[in-house]
Amino acid sequence: MEPESPQEHPSDSRPDQTKDEPGQGPPQPRRWWERVRNPAICVLLVAGLGLFGWVANTHYPLHKWLFFMVAQYWLYAAFFSAACMATGWRAIKALLPEPPRLGEQLTLAFALGVLVFVLGIYLFGLIGLIGPVFFFVWPGLMLAFGARPAWRDLGPSATRGADVLELKQNLRVLGFLKGKTALTSKWDAATTKAVKAWQQRLHVPATGTLALGSVVFRPGPLRVGALAAAVGDLLAPGAPLYDTTAASQQVSAELKADLRHLARVGDPVSLLLPGGATATGRISAIGTIAHATPDGSGSTVTLSITLDDPSAAAAYAQATVSVEITTTVASDVLTVPVTALVATSGGGYAVEVVRGATTDFVRVQPGVFANGDVAYIVGPYEELLRVLRDDQGLQPAAVVELPHDESGAVPTVG
Repeated sequence: MEPESPQEHPSDSRPDQTKDEPGQGPPQPRRWWERVRNPAICVLLVAGLGLFGWVANTHYPLHKWLFFMVAQYWLYAAFFSAACMATGWRAIKALLPEPPRLGEQLTLAFALGVLVFVLGIYLFGLIGLIGPVFFFVWPGLMLAFGARPAWRDLGPSATRGADVLELKQNLRVLGFLKGKTALTSKWDAATTKAVKAWQQRLHVPATGTLALGSVVFRPGPLRVGALAAAVGDLLAPGAPLYDTTAASQQVSAELKADLRHLARVGDPVSLLLPGGATATGRISAIGTIAHATPDGSGSTVTLSITLDDPSAAAAYAQATVSVEITTTVASDVLTVPVTALVATSGGGYAVEVVRGATTDFVRVQPGVFANGDVAYIVGPYEELLRVLRDDQGLQPAAVVELPHDESGAVPTVG
């Protein structure tokens, strides 16, 4: 839950305060025509609209107008969309401990809602309940049990509701609502007191009520990122105050769009943090929209990376890191430095090995290249090959010592 910062100007006055000015008498009561003017205008507009409809209907029946035929389809589409969005939003809150960005939430929520709608058609169809009424009742049930956004002012006059309960849960976490008893969805005197204490902490009028739009409910914890406003700034409607990020440390990396096939959700990555520290993580999401690079030379997609140990980067609110993505893993293979490979005249590569007082070349099939090494598989002679890189220091076209097997043969790979 995030409070909206009020816009303060020197000329603003609080609505619950009055100012007495010298020479100003009590307010004059409004005259009777001033009191009935606005209701009379509304009545006249409605009457005029009804008269227009009656006259038009005499020339061409209203129920045959194309507008009303299309409007009913638009109304059902809006009803269906709201039901899918509400159900999908509740599913995201239940399935994802840390919600994605707002745009991704909206897309995912609608897709999940459509999935629930289709599953409902399948299940109810198995028991023979599919009919015209079903396509109104089922979206209605989805809308009733789905998540509901903030929709009203909150205060002592508010009726019971999930929004009141969620507000009280947040106030308790923030330390303004005392006690250990189970919270209810009813607004009570303790809630009013807690809201006033919270408002005093924020240096806003302590009214004990919350107008619609003064707080924002989010499906999970958030972390304040970069501040967009400073103390003393004049704020205009819609001006950003600060950016928010997920509560846990995450890493965003830009990957060339043509290398998108190399990354998969769940792949492990290595990170080099400021100061030389290292950390590990996994790809948690891959963006679906390609963005042009600043120099216009290509496009990239955004990778979201979750750290295996968030405490490894807890000291950084924002920092630049280097990311290494593991695309291929080769296990149970032998490796030699790339410089130990010798190109053969017939194509391919070989490694020079020692057999007694002579040397010979063993053909090898290079595999994965990484960190200056190359891996290759040697078939049945894996236990005979060993690379003496550490104690001999291999150079280009280096000689690799090979123990003899029982038959005295030199293993080859072809």
